[in-house]
Amino acid sequence: MKKYDAIVVGSGIGGMAAGVLMAHQGKKVLMVEKHDCLGGRVSAYKKGEFNFDLGVHIISRGNKGPLGEVLRRVGAENNLCLLYTSDAADDK
Repeated sequence: MKKYDAIVVGSGIGGMAAGVLMAHQGKKVLMVEKHDCLGGRVSAYKKGEFNFDLGVHIISRGNKGPLGEVLRRVGAENNLCLLYTSDAADDK
């Protein structure tokens, strides 16, 4: 018996996009990630008092970029909100 239609190795922007698009088409998708957080180069980590963003440049075009295109295809285009650093400082 087939458990999955697709297995995606890696949860970076490409793996996430592929998984979301296939799942949206009704496919049963298993995503496998070796790290303890999702996102690959679009993730972040904290070291001491500093936060490091690994791939912000990939989504910097917001809704006009590749992530926006994926979200449009699955009907979730309003789920992307960019928060600029100066705005985040104002929220404290």
